[in-house]
Amino acid sequence: MKQILKETGGVIVPMNIPMRPGLLRMAGKLTRRVQDPLALLRWFPFLQDLIQNMPFGQQIKREKQSTLFWLLFRNANNTQAAFRPSQGMATMLGAFDTWDLAHTQAEYVAQVKQKYIKQGLILDDGGDLGTGGTFESGHLGYLEGIILYDPSNPASAMAARDLVQTGSKDSIDQAMGLPIAGFGSEANELFGPACSNYHTWLKRIKTALDPHMACDPFFYVAGIPNEYKEKS
Repeated sequence: MKQILKETGGVIVPMNIPMRPGLLRMAGKLTRRVQDPLALLRWFPFLQDLIQNMPFGQQIKREKQSTLFWLLFRNANNTQAAFRPSQGMATMLGAFDTWDLAHTQAEYVAQVKQKYIKQGLILDDGGDLGTGGTFESGHLGYLEGIILYDPSNPASAMAARDLVQTGSKDSIDQAMGLPIAGFGSEANELFGPACSNYHTWLKRIKTALDPHMACDPFFYVAGIPNEYKEKS
């Protein structure tokens, strides 16, 4: 996108500046007096990034990002179906929580993917997340940290695995919530101690409802073996 802007003389409109009537009126007066009011931004592109990263207006920026996600992803093709032929897609972290949490995860994933992108082990998507959206008028958010890798390249597959595992560890260390795929016995044992020991309660529920473990526990949890013997 930055290359296209450079070639065409385009300018990034800062997402943290509110386009309100008063500001637009000021911009209108300026354009009547200055031939190219955005010339500085065209000559020095780094100023665009500087404005985008300024601390003020972050709430406005997030609101605009939510609106953008709503417009783009509500009408997008199903991501899994798009990559079904190659199965070269993995996901890390993932939120079904507040949009603030999804936004925090997005910034984290975009940064942590850079190492593997530079090594050529995963697709260079600029760190883009790939899929997400908002619910409840922007209060809740869904997001996945999409990774596109080459399943025929062992090093690429291992890079995707490392990203998923790193994200799982950092989701605990940096308080980024339970990942979207945080289910099953192994995940429960990992995340349970950091979340009020919920894994112990799941085991008790499983044991009470399915004392002989007739149902496959893979996507839920295995019960308590000693209690199987007591009930059998």
